[in-house]
Amino acid sequence: MKKLALLVFLFLLLSCSGKKGNDSLQDDRQTSPAHSRKASQNDKNRPAAQTEAPKTFIMPEIPPMLVESGSRTLYLLNHYWDNFDFSDTSYIGLKEITERAFIHYAQMLSQRDVVPYDKAVEGMLTMLNKAQMDSGMYRYFTGLCKKYFYRGNSPMMNDEYYIPVLEHMLQSPHLAPASKKAVELDLKRLKRNLPGQSAENFDYTLHSGKTQTLHQLKAEYILLFFNNPDCPACKEVQEQISASPLLSKLIQKGSIKVLALYPDSDLASWDKHREQIPSAWINAYDKDQRIMLDELYDLKAIPMLYLLDGQKKVLIRDGKVKQVEQLLSAIIQQE
Repeated sequence: MKKLALLVFLFLLLSCSGKKGNDSLQDDRQTSPAHSRKASQNDKNRPAAQTEAPKTFIMPEIPPMLVESGSRTLYLLNHYWDNFDFSDTSYIGLKEITERAFIHYAQMLSQRDVVPYDKAVEGMLTMLNKAQMDSGMYRYFTGLCKKYFYRGNSPMMNDEYYIPVLEHMLQSPHLAPASKKAVELDLKRLKRNLPGQSAENFDYTLHSGKTQTLHQLKAEYILLFFNNPDCPACKEVQEQISASPLLSKLIQKGSIKVLALYPDSDLASWDKHREQIPSAWINAYDKDQRIMLDELYDLKAIPMLYLLDGQKKVLIRDGKVKQVEQLLSAIIQQE
C-alpha cells in the first residue's frame, strides 16, 4: 500500500514538473500581459537617451585682469575662434550661428581706433588658417570675407582687409588653378590706387568736347568723385560736399578741385543731368571707357570718392565726405 502511494506521489510530482516546464517554454515564446505592463513601466522609469546639444557659437572668456576696453577687444580678436569647430561642416548651413559670428568679428576689425591694421590682418589670417582644415569650410569663410569686405553694398567694405585674404587664397591648396587666376586679377585691381600710391592717370572729356588728363589738373588737392546721375546715393554725396563749410571754402579758394566723373557709356543720361552738378566743379565723362575697360579704378560701387594731393598721390581711397573733411581739417591745423 505504501508502495502504491509512493508511486502515485511520484507520478503527480512529475506531472506538475512537466507542466511547469511547458509553462516556462510558453513564457519564453510570448510575454504575458502582466509582464508587458511591468516591462512598460520599467521603460518609463529608464532614463531618456542623451540627445545632441544644440549648436551655438561660444565666445572666449576674457581674463578678468584685462579691464581696459582696447585690451579686451584685442584679446577677443585673437581668441575669437578658439571654441569654434572648423571641422564640423554642418556650421556652413547654420547662417544664424556662423555668419552672425563672422559679422560680429568683422565689426570688431572695423574699430580702427582700437584695432591696428596689422593686428586686424593677424587675426584674419589666424581665422583662415584654422578654416583650412576643411576645403568646404575654407571656401565658406573666404566667401564671407568677400561678401563683407569687398562687395560694394556692405557697410564694412574695406579693400585693405580683403587684400590679405586674396593673398592667403593664392597660397591655399584648396583652390584650383583657374580659381587662383581669378584671385590674381582681383588682387591686381585692388592693389591699384592704394593710399600712398600715385593715382592712375586717365583722360576725361568735358561737355565742350575738350579732353584733359587727371595728372594735368593743378590744385593743392583733388576730390575725385565717380558718380552716376541716376544714382540716389550719388546725389546724397553731392549734397554732402556742397553742404560742407570746409569743402565749400576750399573750393571757392581754388585749393581743392572736384572732378565729377561719369565712367559709364550712357552719355544721353549724363547730358540730361549735367546741369545738376555745381558749376564750380569739373563735370566730365570717360569718352573711351578706359577706366572701366582697363580696370584703372575698382568701381564695384558708385558713388566713390578719392582724395588726392597736388602730386596726385592717393590720400583717401573710397572714402566718405566726413573722412575727407577730417583729414583736410587736420592738415590745415598743422600748417
